Amino acid sequence: NNAVFILSLLLITTINYNCIAQWSSNSLINTVISDIPVYEEATPLQANTIDGKTFISYFENSTSGYLMKMQLLDSLGNKLFGNSGLLVSNHPQNTALFRYDLKIDLTFSEVLSHSGLIPLPPYMNRDANDADKETYNTVYAKNDGSVAAPTSGLHFTKEILKQLEENNCKVDFVTLHVGAGTFKPVKSATMDEHIMHEEQLSISFETIKHIKDTIGISKIIAVGTTTTRTIESVYWHAVLLMKKEINSCVIKIDQWLPYQYENDELPSAKEAFFYLCNWMIENKFTNLYGTTKIIIVPGYKFRTLDALITNFHQPKSTLLLLVAALIGDDWRKIYETALVENYRFLSYGDSSLLFKSE
Repeated sequence: NNAVFILSLLLITTINYNCIAQWSSNSLINTVISDIPVYEEATPLQANTIDGKTFISYFENSTSGYLMKMQLLDSLGNKLFGNSGLLVSNHPQNTALFRYDLKIDLTFSEVLSHSGLIPLPPYMNRDANDADKETYNTVYAKNDGSVAAPTSGLHFTKEILKQLEENNCKVDFVTLHVGAGTFKPVKSATMDEHIMHEEQLSISFETIKHIKDTIGISKIIAVGTTTTRTIESVYWHAVLLMKKEINSCVIKIDQWLPYQYENDELPSAKEAFFYLCNWMIENKFTNLYGTTKIIIVPGYKFRTLDALITNFHQPKSTLLLLVAALIGDDWRKIYETALVENYRFLSYGDSSLLFKSE
């Protein structure tokens, strides 16, 4: 944790894990909930009491699908509201679309905060506790909307960030809201059959300019696979702008887009980010936002970053595929060493600094 990066640009994802999304109250809400468990009967999920009012949430089966119910009780146990979220349709890879009609003066994210649990990764095999409110979040968390913390950032304290700045390491921030699909293993026989999850992202003009100014001058280091997917997606958005295939500040990167082009027909990262900066200035945009489904697997050529800080990932995950794409076959040696030395894996585990193979 005390490593110093001289004349580098350290890119970090700033997200807050504590809610799925932010909506206005009194509205019809659509959301995707992944990995729906099968319950034989009504099963409580959580009951929290706040300011004398109790929020209760639970799943139960119905003839038309799953019902996720939320209730709000006053101090005497009287029901203040109790609306159901009815399963509307099935989605690929064990997800389901629910609709909620909340006739209360609360945003949906506030309901989740009151009635839900901190969304620890399922492989931790334990319930969340009060300590997780602090430890399962980064010191620079800012924007609500993620279902998981960018755990490579958990290693950074305010003191370490200050030391990095003092040692000529510029620190910048991006936003990518982690979706539940990040925990979904690759189960298909071939990668072509794997459906990548979509995640929301946002990046400022200032950060894009800093990336442009750093390329070719010093190292660009991404903190986490979230940051990696964000800045690589921004490159591909710039490519689409340069090819006149789009003319929008809204990013939308499909899963296999990077694999549709030959390398000799693509701009360098410097050219792409230079064009993107000028385009944003001409169109008076201060921010890019949108979604990405980019999948980074062996054979992918990284366009922007030089190194990655990341934890150790589980087998059959798209995260491990991203690591293998970055450093090549050396990933096996690194993971063998981690196993022999008894390194900790996954969210609360140890970290690594990996440089892109040439």
